[in-house]
Amino acid sequence: MIIFLDIDGVIHPIATSFIPEPFTSIARLESILIDFPDCRIVISSGLREQYTLSCLKKFLSAEIAAHVIGVTPVIQLAIPFRRQCEIEQYLAKSMDSSSDWIALDDDARHFYKNHPNLILCSPMTGLDESIEKKIRSKLSSSNRNITNQYQMIGNTDSSRSRISI
Repeated sequence: MIIFLDIDGVIHPIATSFIPEPFTSIARLESILIDFPDCRIVISSGLREQYTLSCLKKFLSAEIAAHVIGVTPVIQLAIPFRRQCEIEQYLAKSMDSSSDWIALDDDARHFYKNHPNLILCSPMTGLDESIEKKIRSKLSSSNRNITNQYQMIGNTDSSRSRISI
């Protein structure tokens, strides 16, 4: 599973005061990654336009940075659903074009309405407990689907071998 990660408004809530609390949701994201170690992260945040991948990884904890495999391309045009288009472009150009994915973002305007892969965070709270539950549910569902596919392949292969003997 690939997680397309926005930073501001997700792991870095946009506070109502002048002094936002930086990266308050890092521990929550770390705990998810510990439980789902096969997840990979692609940074889709607007910050990727200002910082290199190496620098973006330094904003994150070592646990999270170890899962980061890249950034989405930047589409300079003012188009609707821009972030979703950037994700689709990343998937089309990568070896992961058939991978399951979710996007953690705080702005629904970047995606088609009610997109099933979007987990929308409140920019004021970021990745809070309710969002963590949604992420875990999606990741668990994806893991169950993969396990079922392997079991079906295993059953098919074993039945074939019985027939051929």
